[in-house]
Amino acid sequence: MPRPQSWLVGFFMTVATVIAVWVALPLATSGARLGVNRWIHEGLTRKLGAAAARERAVLLLGGSSVHFGMSARRLEARLGRAAVNIGQHAGLGRPYILSYGAKAAKPGDLIVLSLEYNLWGVETSRSTRNYYVLAHDTAYLYSRRPLTLLEFVAGVSWSEWRDLLRAKRDPATAAWPPGAGYQPATIDAWGDEIGNTRPVSARPPALDDPVGPRLALDAGAVDEVVAFRNRIVSGGGEVAIAFPGLLRRHFAAEVNRDFYARLVARLAEERFTVLDTPENVVFDADCLYDYAYHPLRACTEARTDRLAAALRAEAPAGGPR
Repeated sequence: MPRPQSWLVGFFMTVATVIAVWVALPLATSGARLGVNRWIHEGLTRKLGAAAARERAVLLLGGSSVHFGMSARRLEARLGRAAVNIGQHAGLGRPYILSYGAKAAKPGDLIVLSLEYNLWGVETSRSTRNYYVLAHDTAYLYSRRPLTLLEFVAGVSWSEWRDLLRAKRDPATAAWPPGAGYQPATIDAWGDEIGNTRPVSARPPALDDPVGPRLALDAGAVDEVVAFRNRIVSGGGEVAIAFPGLLRRHFAAEVNRDFYARLVARLAEERFTVLDTPENVVFDADCLYDYAYHPLRACTEARTDRLAAALRAEAPAGGPR
């Protein structure tokens, strides 16, 4: 039998070495105290701890549109059933949000899933997810299938690796400055944001755009959510879908009419319990806190009352049991 050419052996050894380094590199970044992760990590730890301590709870799951836009404390008072807000940051991405939501769910829990509209599309920004998973949840990464693991690490930029390794070596280089961005201290025992009481004066310039971005539905997004629902139901829980509150001009009803119609139709086709409609949860500029998905607390409470009424009206998911 002829022996393989030495260059071919060398090539495959090089590829194997690169892959091995990629796969092992997250071990070197685990535990990095990166400033941009602090609000997510401390807040999510508090939220998931609250969810674990409550039985037969309503878990409000999604990105920051849930964190700022729904009140678990108020929902609990309206339903007479435990509730926890486990929404945190849309930048974590749809797969990761669904993964930690599935881990949080217990038999008897009802998950109200409210994903930002861009999370129903193709993932475009991965930086927040990369920083968070590599610093705080490598167990999630190594639980993925081999190809998914390789795709993940291959998608991490060199600047992200650099930031994580620097923070691991010297945490002071990535400290969270006082007053910079969001603070875990304003997350209450129900996981709700309590600091959104008055408008923020300096808001992103994009909020002044005449209309929001054009949205597109990812063909696999609903399938992922179906798989998530199946996992929750098999564990004795339930799932309902809610739509995120969004600033009216960014909702862009005319521009995105087909997107909303397709999303609603697909959810109906998969027989989801859907609470309300996209058009009914938009909010106007007088409700705006600091971002198109972040309303002021007074508007959050009004929206939560509407959610409670929808849950009471639903059978079998709604209301206390």
